[in-house]
Amino acid sequence: MKRMYKLLGNIEQVFCGILLAIIVSILFIAVVLRIIGHPVSWGYDIALLASAWLVFIGADVAFRKGEFVDVDVAFNLLHKNIQKTFQTISFLLILGFLIAMTYYGTHLSITTWNRSFSGIPFLSFTWATLSIPVSALCMTITLLYRTFLEKSIEGTNQTLL
Repeated sequence: MKRMYKLLGNIEQVFCGILLAIIVSILFIAVVLRIIGHPVSWGYDIALLASAWLVFIGADVAFRKGEFVDVDVAFNLLHKNIQKTFQTISFLLILGFLIAMTYYGTHLSITTWNRSFSGIPFLSFTWATLSIPVSALCMTITLLYRTFLEKSIEGTNQTLL
């Protein structure tokens, strides 16, 4: 399980790196072509598609590394039992949000099937909206793994809950 979790994380990081390179390259080419008088209409649409995936999958990469904004000064002053209660409530709220993102993101992807990018009429906008439920599923896996399966948190043999 740990090996698959790490593999998924590595795939996400490589995917984000590739997307960033695509965004920079496509936008550079589009700008240069516009300057020389041969604008391409599809460049910005490809950059938009790649940006959607980069933002949402990148959120899971940050979540895996624990690099989301965290204000724990007041939290650390609380009694351990109260901290555990807050962690459980936080877990349930995040899980509920991720389940809602998966559900509504899937619904959005289905309803945008007939919509296409303006510069690329053969490419459905669903490919952009699919980034929402896919990343929500990835973040759910991360949340469940870090909460229940991760064995070493700050040098102890405890899980998050």
